[in-house]
Amino acid sequence: MSWTRTAHVTQLVVVGTPSRQDNDKVIVGPEKMIVVPPRHYCVVENPAMKDKDGKPVFDTHGQIKLRHADQEIRVAQDPFPLFPGEVLKQIVTQLKVVPANTALRLRAVLDFVEEGGSKRTAGDEWLFEGPGTYIPYKEVVVEETIRATVIKPNQAIKLRARKETLDRDGNPRVTGEEWLVKKIGAYLPGAYEEVVELVDAYVLTEKVALHMRATRTFTDRNGVTHRNGEEWLIKMEDTEAHIPDVYEEVVGVTNITTLTNRQYCVILDPVGSDGKPQLGQRKLVKGEKSFFLEPGERLEKGIQNVYVLGEDEGLIMKAIEEHTDPDTGASRQPGDRWMIRGPQEYVPSVEVEVVTKQKAIPLDENEGIYARDIKTGKVRSVCGSTYMLTQDEELWEKHLPPAVEDLLSQAKDPSLTAPIDLGQQSLQRETKRGSSPSESRTTPPCRSTTTNRRRHVSCSGPTSSCWSRTSSSLSCLSPAGNPRSPMSSRPSASSWGPTSVPTSSPLRPRTTPDSLCNCPTTGILRWQTRGARRRRPRFSRCQTLSVTPAKPLPLGSEELWLGSSLTTFTRTRQRSFVPLFLV
Repeated sequence: MSWTRTAHVTQLVVVGTPSRQDNDKVIVGPEKMIVVPPRHYCVVENPAMKDKDGKPVFDTHGQIKLRHADQEIRVAQDPFPLFPGEVLKQIVTQLKVVPANTALRLRAVLDFVEEGGSKRTAGDEWLFEGPGTYIPYKEVVVEETIRATVIKPNQAIKLRARKETLDRDGNPRVTGEEWLVKKIGAYLPGAYEEVVELVDAYVLTEKVALHMRATRTFTDRNGVTHRNGEEWLIKMEDTEAHIPDVYEEVVGVTNITTLTNRQYCVILDPVGSDGKPQLGQRKLVKGEKSFFLEPGERLEKGIQNVYVLGEDEGLIMKAIEEHTDPDTGASRQPGDRWMIRGPQEYVPSVEVEVVTKQKAIPLDENEGIYARDIKTGKVRSVCGSTYMLTQDEELWEKHLPPAVEDLLSQAKDPSLTAPIDLGQQSLQRETKRGSSPSESRTTPPCRSTTTNRRRHVSCSGPTSSCWSRTSSSLSCLSPAGNPRSPMSSRPSASSWGPTSVPTSSPLRPRTTPDSLCNCPTTGILRWQTRGARRRRPRFSRCQTLSVTPAKPLPLGSEELWLGSSLTTFTRTRQRSFVPLFLV
């Protein structure tokens, strides 16, 4: 109980039954004393000053002296009352128990010396690690509760220093520095440490590698210094599981490149033995092999198959760099072209490129091709044998005139038409003997008749025009069967039939290919071979020929304009050739 006596002095009376005088006045009370049980505490503000013996100190007026604006933390003790002026700032509270793998981060608000003799300055931070019971101090405030982070296998914790400090291993750390802790178990960060993240390891296999990049210059755990921006690979030979360091980042996962014994590849900008990329260089890798592409490397055309050449195949090569051929020892200059013939397996080096792959063209006795020299422009014919174009040749063809293309689009086949007598003189002689023209038209196709040492042949097609050769001239029959004189005036192109062939000489017509646009472009050409001094002429077999527009082709010792030259033809050993009809 508190009351006031003279001079307005407030006193505390702790008695069973107090007696009050006339000049006393009761201010507060009676009240219960404060009881602090074990493992509890309370905070008293403006505590009373006490002497060495623990007794309160009074001034000259008998008033208890107080420590104003100060606090006092009182733990378990005997029940006590509050002296006049004291305030219970915090009621009786249970003490905080700190378990294992947990800590309290404390901060000093006043300079003081701990019980152990450690001097603390205002602003210092430290940890109270469990297990234990924390007893508060008036000079200390609790900032937060920190729990330990469990590090599992193939894991690490990334830490950052909030200010200069020493880590758990005693290593000095500067403000903002980051580092990894890879030790398996629970890790409790220090007072000036903060957890950035938990990092998982990348498990490497024989087929997978890590593509890394340095974010700043640092030295890794193997003692290798990596500059800022440098890239490299980490393979299974280096480690089975890799945890990226704080100053490196994972760009991606690189899969292994595998080549069989029938494959190869060309690597652009390969990495040299010093680990630096050789920009502009090329590297050839042949199978069977497995490797990883280093950072900055790339395949020129991906994985390519080895060229397997048969007996009738070849490769046209072109040099892109000056080099010496390892197979033949020949010196090659840039731009040189040559051919490699089979059978063999070939892998082009980095100094050459494959222009094209050639295949031999099989030609029968009555077949041929035109080959044009790309250097000189000269066109020559090749016939009767299998031929492969060289590195300086190409197939040559001539485009058809529009009129010829129109005729080809009509799809007319003169070989399916009715027969027409080719020999006009033979027709007249048969008529004189009493045979009708219709009987002569029923003569089977290609059937010849002989009259006065002249041979005539019938051809199929009422719209076909045939050529008939006598001993002195070559006649051209119109689609109606009327003969035209070789020296007669040439009809216009529009009046010719689809297969009419005008001529002004036995084997060398004076017309040009452009004026013979209505002539046949495909069909069967039959030739009559005449001996020098034989009574009966001989006939060669029928040959199937293809016709395209071109210049005259040599046939034996003569040339023939068909309006379209032959791309495949028959060359015989006969001295003279007589075209009988073209279907």
